[in-house]
Formats: sequence, C-alpha cells, structure tokens
Amino acid sequence: MREIENKDLINYLRDESVSQEEKGLYLYEQIDVQSIIDWLCLNLYLGNDDVSYKKNSVLWRTLQPEASPYGDCRWRWNVYDIDHAAVGAKPESVDFSDFSIISDNRFYWALRTVPHFRQQFVLTAMDMMNTNLSSENVEKVLGEWGLDLSYSNNYFLKRPEYMIQSLRNEFDLTGKVETVLLDINNAEAGNIYVNTVQTDFSDGTWEGKYFTDYPVIVTAVSNPGYEFVGWSGDEESQENSINIYLEEGGTTLTAVFKEKK
Repeated sequence: MREIENKDLINYLRDESVSQEEKGLYLYEQIDVQSIIDWLCLNLYLGNDDVSYKKNSVLWRTLQPEASPYGDCRWRWNVYDIDHAAVGAKPESVDFSDFSIISDNRFYWALRTVPHFRQQFVLTAMDMMNTNLSSENVEKVLGEWGLDLSYSNNYFLKRPEYMIQSLRNEFDLTGKVETVLLDINNAEAGNIYVNTVQTDFSDGTWEGKYFTDYPVIVTAVSNPGYEFVGWSGDEESQENSINIYLEEGGTTLTAVFKEKK
C-alpha cells in the first residue's frame, strides 16, 4: 500500500478551503463507499469506541487495475482491533444510541453530504441486522464457543433496538420499521438479493425489517437452466430488480422462476 497516497487523501479531507460536498463527491471516485459503510456500521453496532480515521483503521487497495471484483484501485477498509466492542466490562455500551464514536471521522462527514450515501448507510445497517448480526445468526456463532445470547449483558439481544433509534436520530428518519417477507416458488431455480445481501431460504422464506423512508431493492437471480418470470404478491413486475417501499403492516413478495425450454 502506498502510504503517502493515503496521507494525501487525509490531507485533502483536512483542507478547509474545500466544501464537504466537494469532498464527498471526490471520495466516491477514490474509495469503495460500500466498504467504508460496512466498516462504520459494524463498529457502530458493536459500540467500538476505540476507532477513528486516525487509529485502528486499515485501508488497502490494488496498485494496478486488475480483472477482479476488487481490482479498481479504490481504497477499502479492513476490520481491525475490536477488543473494545460489545464487551462485558462495558455493559453501558449496549444503549449507545448516537454517532459520537465516529464524530471525528472525516470520511464520514464528507460522505454524509451525499444524499445517496445516507440512503445506502441506512439500508446497509438494516441489511446487517437482518443477516450476519441477527440474533439467530449471532446465537449460532456464540454457540460454537459455548456461549449464548446472554453473553455480555445480553448485548446482541438488546442492541438492535438502540441501533435503530440511532439511525433514526442521525438521519432524521420519520418512517416506521416494517417487515418484508420474501418467498420463492422453487428454491433450486434461483435466489433473491436484498440491497447488499443474498437471502437464505433454508427455512422456507426470508424476512427482514427496514425503514419505510427508503425503498428496498430486491433482485431475482436465476440459476443455470431456469429463468425469472416475475414478482407476485404486494408488488407485481416482470423486472428482475425492483424498488419497493414497504407498506404499513409489511410487504410480501414471491419470486417466480421456471425451467428454460
């Protein structure tokens, strides 16, 4: 990694003669924005107060363009040093409901001026809480270590409520949190992506909770030998990818596939 180029980027963010709006748009050219959103959301969820853009941050990128998903020479973030996160010694961290732990992050404050970034941030945070950070998944992982959800003062049971309130306060969200329930007519025929995540239909259906302020992006992807027919339920469309605003009381969708002739 060319450290000097990383320092040049930091110095640019410190330049008070450049507006935050200009900085935010410039960062969209220089970094993988989804990567820093993932990193920020995880640290916020875990209540990690020992991280900033100046410490416990590892950035990397390819030096030359490569034919790979990460070969675009944009900066990306690694998770690093999270021993202050969700620990029993700090049970008060569970109700950490503001963004002060990233208050000095110059990347965040520049990007926050971009409307799409705010939407992307909220959707990603909810994606995480619906998948990797769901109580069901966390319970499974803790069980591998002989622990359960009572670990660290019931942190992972309590944290989603405060995280949702934190997002509501930070981004002035006024909508409700509603449920999207997804089904598929043939689990062997394809899958569904919701925003940034691939859904899991091992239990028959998939559901997640999202704010009604922003549309949820659902995308049907067919497996070899099958083709996508359309969506049925509360929304009907033949487009593979659609944006849906969740309805009061929840929204139900089914992806319909058929075998290719």
